[in-house]
Amino acid sequence: MPGKTTDATRLLSGWHQDPKFIDDNALPRLLPESGPRASFEALFGRYGGDIAMPTMIKELLKTGAMERLASGEFKVLMRYYQPSLADSENLLFAVDRIHDVIQTMNNNVFVSESHTPQLRDLSPRATAMFRAFPLRPMEAAHLQVARQPSLA
Repeated sequence: MPGKTTDATRLLSGWHQDPKFIDDNALPRLLPESGPRASFEALFGRYGGDIAMPTMIKELLKTGAMERLASGEFKVLMRYYQPSLADSENLLFAVDRIHDVIQTMNNNVFVSESHTPQLRDLSPRATAMFRAFPLRPMEAAHLQVARQPSLA
């Protein structure tokens, strides 16, 4: 989502910049999960957005943006959120989007000769402009190849 800061990136950025969550050397503090002072819970309350806190913790740990120390405190490791590229959920999402693009290409490019595009939803002026528009070279070549008898 270009131009949109994710909730996770906003939270990580706050952890690096908000005076409440950095130490005297301007470094991000180690944060307990909850508590009255600077805590992950307080950070999440200020910057977490609209997802559940346990979901945010799980995602930041999974992607290596932070780690849980033996003391139970969280240590931030990244300034920006980067989803794991090898995450199976992300791969399935990408494959699903690619499938949609290929389906659309099939529907728009490889149309059978018996199928006639419907222009009924266009205004008469737009229909006339569409009909007068010359075919691009690739479209003309595709139609020429599509009309050739099968070699199989």
